[in-house]
Amino acid sequence: MAREIPVPPFRPIDDEYDLGTPTPFSLKGRHALVTGATGPLAEAIAVGLAEADATVSLVAAANVPAGDPGSAAILEACRALGRAGASTSADLTDPTAMEQSLKAAEATAGPVHILVNASHGANIKPVLESSVEEWRRELERNATS
Repeated sequence: MAREIPVPPFRPIDDEYDLGTPTPFSLKGRHALVTGATGPLAEAIAVGLAEADATVSLVAAANVPAGDPGSAAILEACRALGRAGASTSADLTDPTAMEQSLKAAEATAGPVHILVNASHGANIKPVLESSVEEWRRELERNATS
C-alpha cells in the first residue's frame, strides 16, 4: 500500500515573498587561507570571503614576495573590511614550506577552517608535446598544491 505524502496547497507568488533578497551567508569566526594569492581569481575569492566575515590569510607563490603589490593589495582590501590575517610566500608544492605558512597564518589569526587553492599556471602547449617533468610540474602546481 502506497503511503500518501501530504502536499501543501499552491500559493501564487505575491508581495509576501521577496525573491530578490539572498539568504544571509556568514563565515564569522572562520579563518580562510587562500594560496596563490596575487591574481584576480585570488582577489575575488579573498575579498568575497572577507565580505562574508571570514578572516583571510594569504600565501603567495615562492617566486612572488609576500609584499608583492598583488598580494599586498588583496590583503589591504580584506583589511579595509576588517578581516585581514597573515600574508606569506612559499613554494606551494613543498609540504614543509606550506606547513610553515599555515603555522604563520594560525599564529596571526587562529586555526584555519577554510582552504582555497587559487594558485594556477599553465604550460601553454599541447599535452602531447609536454615532457613528463612539465606534466608533473603542472599537476603539482594546479592540483597537488
